[in-house]
Amino acid sequence: MWKHSSSGELSLIDVYLFKSHHLPTLHWAKTICHKDIPPSKSLVAWRLMQEKLPTDENLLKRGCYLPSTCNLCKNSHEFAFHLFFDCPYAIRIWTIFQQLLTSTCTLIALRIIRSLVTEGGLPNVKLLSKPQLIINIIATIRFARNQARFNNMKVNWK
Repeated sequence: MWKHSSSGELSLIDVYLFKSHHLPTLHWAKTICHKDIPPSKSLVAWRLMQEKLPTDENLLKRGCYLPSTCNLCKNSHEFAFHLFFDCPYAIRIWTIFQQLLTSTCTLIALRIIRSLVTEGGLPNVKLLSKPQLIINIIATIRFARNQARFNNMKVNWK
């Protein structure tokens, strides 16, 4: 018995109409899925926004019990908020880019940006907007976490 149709029967058109009217509008989706952002980095940001990244926190919600520790600082359980915004590793990265975004382009800021581009910190950078920069930072933190967890390699925050 389908309560959303007049006859009580479930048909494919009823399901389509039901689902099409109940989808949330994601205003941030076009910002994440942009032609200048690699799809792999967009996917990390998308999964973070949907709370679907396989962090220890989300694995625990799905019934996967394992010891939890942040692989970047070794001082906390691995929660998405901690990993991307509260971990000392992430705070260092956000602080550098906050100073670059809020300050005028001084010679020091230009040297930092040039070294990031030439040393491979951000490949193929032309001119990043703030959303693109944020998504790149999130993907970089995720990359550093995966290197520490799966390859036993410490990626320097610089």
